[in-house]
Amino acid sequence: MKNLSTVMAVMGGLVTTIILHGIAWIVVNEACSFFGAEGEFWAFSFFIAIGLVQWVYLAPAVLVARSLGFNGVARGIWIGGIPGVLLSVVFFLSALSNSIPAALEGITGNTRARTEYAGRDGFIVSATPEQIEVRYSSAPPETFRVNGETKFAFRGPAWRQQTRPAGLEWLTSNRRVSVSYVLRDHRQVATYVTIWVAKPES
Repeated sequence: MKNLSTVMAVMGGLVTTIILHGIAWIVVNEACSFFGAEGEFWAFSFFIAIGLVQWVYLAPAVLVARSLGFNGVARGIWIGGIPGVLLSVVFFLSALSNSIPAALEGITGNTRARTEYAGRDGFIVSATPEQIEVRYSSAPPETFRVNGETKFAFRGPAWRQQTRPAGLEWLTSNRRVSVSYVLRDHRQVATYVTIWVAKPES
């Protein structure tokens, strides 16, 4: 019977933890709703930092339970806080795994192996055997180096109807293209250039 009472007390502590989490989330959500988009950011921050923030209200609950002699309930509250800690650890490790490659890229100027930046539609400003310039909307043109590893391909309605192979000679002014690239020594190097073709061209 004593063991059963202990288990029930621990379960009571777990239920208490869930209730306290629910109350905290409602309070935070309501408070943050007054601040619009910035409030949503803080509400999300509360969620991902729950492993640390939760002890603001769980620790006092543990102390109260112990002072009243409910040691099993206090133990249940401690146990109930473990998932929140694990959740925050997972978020932290995930953020760390994404930020480290970005930091290394900023320092070395090189994109990590087997990684490239996907292209987006732009228009050719100029092209030489060494580099191409592409204009995206109203922003200044971006420069991409070209080397022997740069690949070319067609896309668009007539991509199968071209008699000449895709290559630099197609990159005339205002030609629509998409350039995938990597960073090498802090410079953008084109890896894959797709050329838009709407009709057969000789």
